[in-house]
Amino acid sequence: MEYGITKLILGFSGFIEITECEYQLIKTSRQNLLEVLFLEEKFNLFIENYYEYETELLAIASRMMIYGNADYLLMRNELNLISRRIVNLLTTGRMYLDQSVQHVDHIYGKKATNYDIVKKSISIQYDQYLGYRVMEALRNYNQHYGFPIHNLNFSQKLVEVDSSFHLLFKPIPSIDIQQLKGDGHFKNEVLLEIQDIYDNKLVDVRPLIREYVEGICNIQEKIREIAHNNITTWEQNLDDAIEKFQ
Repeated sequence: MEYGITKLILGFSGFIEITECEYQLIKTSRQNLLEVLFLEEKFNLFIENYYEYETELLAIASRMMIYGNADYLLMRNELNLISRRIVNLLTTGRMYLDQSVQHVDHIYGKKATNYDIVKKSISIQYDQYLGYRVMEALRNYNQHYGFPIHNLNFSQKLVEVDSSFHLLFKPIPSIDIQQLKGDGHFKNEVLLEIQDIYDNKLVDVRPLIREYVEGICNIQEKIREIAHNNITTWEQNLDDAIEKFQ
């Protein structure tokens, strides 16, 4: 079989012959760079959903400040809106977690040390962050049984900043432990954990979501750290092929 470098342009006849080894090196380098690119795009999709969730909280707070007390229908609309943002966040988070492992497998293989490092990093985030565990359980609950949050409470109070007072508006999305217990479909280990911490009260999900996002960011940073030197090599291999053709 003949291997070479050319352009896929109608009527172009230039052809540089290369060895099979060179061909495989170029092919693998290109495939691996695409795997890394696709992973970055999925991570970006997750982060964009997190950005939309946070900005939605700010938008709700602004509407509270400007329009004042809202009726039940408007409050219900706000609840559904922030629920949608959280559903999008949890869905893309799960997609990232599942497919990040697949991309690492495509690059290094399941038997590689780097594959084990990434799998271990995911386990570490789960063990380290309560928010990560709660959001993973909440995503499963949301996918099969019910909405991700049960209440959206509105808070406004005076706060002192630099010897002056300001009125602080906060929308607080929360989950109801009693409702989760009644449903019977939320992961029991995690439910007992938050029940012990929050004493059967409403659970503010804002800090938990931020812990979840931090955990996934840590995983992506670990993958970037692992692939950094390899990316430089793959890019150089493609640059060398382009230069040779030119």
